[in-house]
Amino acid sequence: MPVPDDRRPTTAREAEEWAGDVRRDRTTLVRAAVVIAALYGLGASLQAAYIYSQYLPDWAGVPVWARITGNALAVVVLGLGLVVLRVHRAPTLGAAALRCAIASVACAVARVASQAVTGVYESWDAATLETELISGVGAGLIASAVGLRAMVLVREIRVGARESARRAVDVEHAVSALQQEEVRVRRAVAEGLHSSLQQRLVVIVAGLDAFLRDAPGHPLTAAELDGLRAVRDDIDVVREQDVREMSRLLYPDQLEIGVTPAVRQLLRRVPTSIAVRLVVSPGVRELDDPTTSWLSEPERLLAVRVVEEGLSNALRHANPTSLEIGLDRQDGHLVVRVQDDGAGLDPRVVHASGTARLAQRLELVGGGLALTSPPEGGARLEAWLPVAALQG
Repeated sequence: MPVPDDRRPTTAREAEEWAGDVRRDRTTLVRAAVVIAALYGLGASLQAAYIYSQYLPDWAGVPVWARITGNALAVVVLGLGLVVLRVHRAPTLGAAALRCAIASVACAVARVASQAVTGVYESWDAATLETELISGVGAGLIASAVGLRAMVLVREIRVGARESARRAVDVEHAVSALQQEEVRVRRAVAEGLHSSLQQRLVVIVAGLDAFLRDAPGHPLTAAELDGLRAVRDDIDVVREQDVREMSRLLYPDQLEIGVTPAVRQLLRRVPTSIAVRLVVSPGVRELDDPTTSWLSEPERLLAVRVVEEGLSNALRHANPTSLEIGLDRQDGHLVVRVQDDGAGLDPRVVHASGTARLAQRLELVGGGLALTSPPEGGARLEAWLPVAALQG
């Protein structure tokens, strides 16, 4: 039988929670036991009234209300007994059963005493006394057992709910830790590509340039010189395009400043033949202020990934002439929209690509993603992700 006494509160909040659990256990136990005992007492009184009316000619003289009074007193004594004996804090089921038995005996004795005072019986004999006591103790035990079971069930539900809440918090912390680790790894790799690999390529290109400058004094053929120049050009292309592009994919430019600067940097890569419009609401400007810490790096990175996915879908599949990117704030969420005026998208094709993985990622953090085709044409990718600082 689980009991709240097993815990050892170490903080004021835990002590307050523990005290609240004790009160709830006591209330559940007493309320259930009293209700059952009261129903039993009322039923016994009504049964007595019926029997008297059927088999006693002068039944009006029988003190039926005295029986009801005795039963009511027994119910009160049972409830007080359960509280005084602290059945709700019994360490074992056996101890709880013993305390319930004591409370039931007190309940039966109080009932018999009330009957004696109010004159329910003109004369008492051993059989009558024994019957009243046994019935009173039995009713008390049944009511106490029901109350005890109700208390245990409520306690198990409470413990299960708290365990589920703890697991949910643990999962949330794990997701947050993974996001932070992803940002750290992305930044480290991006910095490594930008500083280490790129610098090495710069040195290689410089060495090739020096070699090419001195090459005319050596017996190299024109074809060899052309080959060296081609190698030099290839390395320069790798440095300027591939390495820089990979670095941006791992950790978008300007992300450490905010979402809006990173999105603006991203939009510079859109062909100039396509009209681009960025709409940032005042709420997002406040959230994205670099002097505050409203948006974490994982949240900023995920928002930029949504814009990247929307731009990629539009440029690959829709052949648009204009794009509109919107950043908004609604009900504690950052809302990111990418809309184009292209030929539209087949959600089945797009969701089979990176969009499906992005949707799963958003769902993992409590957000969501929708790809729709508005009536005015084109396609709209809309995502909403919770902002931890706004979730309380």
